[in-house]
Parts: sequence; C-alpha cells; structure tokens
Amino acid sequence: MTLELNDTREEVKARGRAFVAAKHGSVHVLGTNKYGAAVATMLQRHGAGVKGFINDASGGRFSDKPVVRSADLPASTAVVNCIVEGRPIDARRNIERWGRGPSVDYFALQAAFPEELPEIDFMATTGTVLEDLDRYRALYDRLCDDTSRRTLQALINFRFNRDISFMEGFTLRLAEQYWEPFINLPAGAVFVDGGAFDGATAKEFARRYPDHGHIYCFEPNEGTSQLAEQELLGLRDVELVRKGLWDKAETLHFDNSMGSASKLSDSGSTTIACVALDDVVKGPVHLIKLDVEGAEQRALKGAERSIRQHMPDLAVCVYHDQRDFLRIPGYVLAIKPGYHVYLRHYTQGVFETVMFFVKP
Repeated sequence: MTLELNDTREEVKARGRAFVAAKHGSVHVLGTNKYGAAVATMLQRHGAGVKGFINDASGGRFSDKPVVRSADLPASTAVVNCIVEGRPIDARRNIERWGRGPSVDYFALQAAFPEELPEIDFMATTGTVLEDLDRYRALYDRLCDDTSRRTLQALINFRFNRDISFMEGFTLRLAEQYWEPFINLPAGAVFVDGGAFDGATAKEFARRYPDHGHIYCFEPNEGTSQLAEQELLGLRDVELVRKGLWDKAETLHFDNSMGSASKLSDSGSTTIACVALDDVVKGPVHLIKLDVEGAEQRALKGAERSIRQHMPDLAVCVYHDQRDFLRIPGYVLAIKPGYHVYLRHYTQGVFETVMFFVKP
C-alpha cells in the first residue's frame, strides 16, 4: 500500500461555481463566523437572496441578518455550510437531514472564488502537497500503524482538494487529544505543555498521571494565562511560565484575536516574550506537547538538548502549516532517528492534527 492523491479540485470548484451561478432567491448560512459573514456578502454581490444565518444555540442578528434555528428554516431555502474547524461533516449531515434546498460548503466556494473569499485559517500552503508527494509517501511508509496511514491519506486529500468528503471517517474527539494508548509514561513523569492556553491539558495530564513529576505550562497570552492560573489551582508541582516557546529568548509580535488559534504575526497588535525550553527546563523531560500556532519547529529547536539527552515523547501539532507535516518529522528524526511516529486527528475539519514521536 502507498499513499494515493486523488485530484478532485475541479469537481470541488464546479460545485462552488454552480451554487453561485444559480442565484438562489433564498439562502441561509450555517455558521455565525467570519466565513459565514464573507459568504453572505459575496453571494449578495452575485445576486443571491441571503435571508439569514442558522445557529440553534443563539438568536438575534449577525452581520445585519436574522439568526434562526434550523427548525424554523423555510421549506426550500438553499444552505451554505460554513463550519470549517470542528464538525463540518456532522453539519453536512444535518443539512441533508433538514431536507431543504441545494447546499454547498465553504471549502468549495472558497476554492471556486479565492479572490472573493478569505483563505481558511491554516490552509494557505496546501498547494505544496503535489510538489512534495514523494516525501509524503516516504512519511506514509515511516508511520507506525494503519490508523496513522489512513489519517495521513485522508488529511492530504482533504487539504489539497478542499474536499470534506475525505473527512467522513473522523469524529470530534477533543477529550482524547494527546492521550493515546501508545503514550506510556513512568512514575514521576515530567510534562511540558507548550501552548497551555487555559490549562485544561495540563490539568488532564495531572488527572491521568496522579504520580506525576513537575509540570511546566508555557502560555504567553495574558488573558488565557490568567485562565490557566485559575484552572491549575490545587495541582501540585505546576509552574506557569507566561512566555511562548521559541528557539531563543526574544520578544515577538502576536495576534491574540483568534482565541485558541491566536498566533505569531508581524502585524500583531501585542508583543509576547518567548524563551527556549532548554533555557527553562534543565532536568529530564518525559512528554512535550506543542500547540504553539505555527511556531512548533522553532520550539523544537529550542528543546533540542532535552530531545537529544532524554528522548521524551513528543506530541506536536502539524496542522498550522501544510509543510509542517514534513518539516516536523524531518527535524525530529534528524535528531533522534529511533522515534516511533504516529499521526492522529481529533476533528472533522482543519484543526487538531497531532504527530507523535514515541520513545521505543
């Protein structure tokens, strides 16, 4: 078996173009988010009758349109699925179950009209898949189990084609993120939580490993670090470091407008202090988790001494940049070729792909 890339890009674009060309007289947008707002504006510009948004959890208005519950949709309205992060497949199934008019998803519309609709977060470099296909196939062969290989196959096809059909086999399972059965830590395990956000991951680590050693939580965002401080109250041997992980001590610009997806950005409105992990953590480490919004490779460079000396298990997010699917294993395996490599995905959309490097 080898990794296969099925090119469905033109079919996806054709779906988007056909939906817009139909100029539906009644359209409702599923998703009160930035993608939904952009789609509503674009469809109106093309002559469609956008009547409102769908959100069963809220009412009111969004982007100058009413927000309605799915049960209150008109019988024949067309629907645009603008759920891209967590559960786009479940959203598509719900739209089919509602039995209203024609539907399309944001991925297809954005692929068909890239000049008019904003790029999806963390998808800007998916076009590199084709030129790197041989390297993806080598990674496929390097992965340790069938689940990893199936995951890579589905994700590469989804991200390259913008075709959510390839995500049919996934579910939203954030509670399981990082806690896979192939992670077996010793008593007294030391944990580094890079990108601790609100502290929930560190708290779950402490619950799963009650005999744990020291826990280091790195979170540079002031607002979320305050949440983490509250979440971690009552836990022992926890150190909250209000800095980001990087390859050296440096102050960087940061865009904190995206919640858990906030990221480093030259145009960011705030600055954050960053530090190398090896400058803070001097002793043995057993598990390093990195979800640092695209800075994962720089953070790994800052942890190179710890990786060389102690070979901790690593759980590294690779979804922020398509090239990280290759750059991250290339960097880690150049330091320690003996790692076992696994890949897991925890949503039905763009977010939460984690590559694991496990000590044999």
